[in-house]
This record gives sequence, structure tokens and C-alpha cells, in this order.
Amino acid sequence: MTTSEQPVIRRPTAAEVPDLPEIETESHRLYDLVGMSLVAAGNEPDLAGLQTAHAAGNLLIADCDGVVAGFIECRPIDETLYVAGVSIRSRFGRRGIGAMLLAAAECLAHAQDLTRLSLTTFRDVPWNAPYYQRLGWRGLAEAATPSGLAAIRARQREAGYERWPRVTMIKNLPDTQRP
Repeated sequence: MTTSEQPVIRRPTAAEVPDLPEIETESHRLYDLVGMSLVAAGNEPDLAGLQTAHAAGNLLIADCDGVVAGFIECRPIDETLYVAGVSIRSRFGRRGIGAMLLAAAECLAHAQDLTRLSLTTFRDVPWNAPYYQRLGWRGLAEAATPSGLAAIRARQREAGYERWPRVTMIKNLPDTQRP
């Protein structure tokens, strides 16, 4: 970060939401570094989806002294709060902001009476499944994947992302975090 201040995790203003696709596009460029150019080039940000998440209260940003350093987009699916994406500006990477956003998503889940988070991700990319495992997430067997998450995986297959191994992951949330 550019200062010693911790980022503030908060809901974005409506005026900030249109700027988030730029952060998402920037964060996807990391996939070029591991030979996954299709992901970097083909993952078009969904402004309408971000606006829907914002309206539902399921969009959070990390604010570092007035600069949006990153964001997390979530939505309820299959009795979980699905993490549709975590995007961090490259200059703010490797500073724990993603973990802070994921922790804030746990609070969102509890506020919606949900006891689990879910996501789909690349199994072998260091900042994907291995990272989430370090944060307490576990892989979900394909046969145990609920229908909504299975539909997301099907769309990802159609987009060509399954050429790299993917996994659906779940994180059970302890009751002690309930408000």
C-alpha cells in the first residue's frame, strides 16, 4: 500500500461501481504470467452483475486512502454466499487485501443467515485454490456440488476455462461469527 494505513473495507458508492471493471481487467492480466492468456483476454467484466451485487449489498471494496485497491463480488447460491470474484489492483497485491475482503464476505454471509461461502477457481494457480486452502477452504467433490454451483461450472466449461483444472470450494463458517 502507499501508506501505513490499513485499507477500509466498505460498500462502494454507486458512483464507484462503474470503475470496478478496470480493476477486474487489471487483475486478470496475472493469468498471462502462468500461460493462461484465454482467461486474461476472455474474462470480460460484467458491469450489470456488479451493479446487481451492489444493489443487493453483496459488493465490497478495499479503500486505501481514497483509492479503490480491490473488490469482492458475491451472491447467494445454493444456500451459500458465492464469491463471484475477488479483484485487486496489481500495485496493492500481496498485502492481505484479498484475505480482508474474504473475511468481510463471511460477515455478509452471516448477515444473510448463510453458514458457508462458495467459489469456483483454478486448482493449480498459486493465487487460486492453494491460496483459498490456506484460508480454510476445502474442495467440493463434483458429485456433491449443488445445482446452482454446477450450473456455474457448466458455463465456465462452455467458456473454455476447464482446459485448466478447476475446483469448486466451500468454506464453512463458525457460529461464533454470527452478529
